[in-house]
Amino acid sequence: MAISADRLILIHYHEVGLKGKNRGRFENKLMGNIARSLRGIDHGPVRRIYGRLLLELKPTTPIGVIRERLSQVFGIANFSEAVVVSANIEVIRDTAWAVVQKSSFNSFKVAARRADKTFPLNSGEINIDVGAHLQALSKAQVRMDNPDLTCHIEVSHQGVFVYTEKIPGPGGLPVGANERA
Repeated sequence: MAISADRLILIHYHEVGLKGKNRGRFENKLMGNIARSLRGIDHGPVRRIYGRLLLELKPTTPIGVIRERLSQVFGIANFSEAVVVSANIEVIRDTAWAVVQKSSFNSFKVAARRADKTFPLNSGEINIDVGAHLQALSKAQVRMDNPDLTCHIEVSHQGVFVYTEKIPGPGGLPVGANERA
């Protein structure tokens, strides 16, 4: 699946992922509820990627309205404005720096997750590599407990997602998920 948007929202869900053989039905219900909540807003498609949902945004998509509406959709644990890049450590470093510069911070940490096990660095090595790069450029302290800022990096087969803020959703199951098919 090619991701064509420069702006996107990475959506994490709670209990939907725990439902085994019904997972697809729950994901479809959540995707439908997201689409309904965003009715009337110009945005790109909602897609499934490696146990997450991805909402592609258009240049004209009003991010404040998107944030407000997604924060009220049951089934969403949290969501983030993310940047997607290729699986190249130099590109990841540069993107992480570009993303964290949008925030003010005196301390930070890097929290990497690697779903794509073909990526040459493991999560700990990504944390160290990108963290050293960010520390050298920002001069901020690395603090594993209670940092001012966390730079999240998710390495998947569809690309590498970099973001700093996790906006909470209400969690739970999607509305209508308990209905019988």
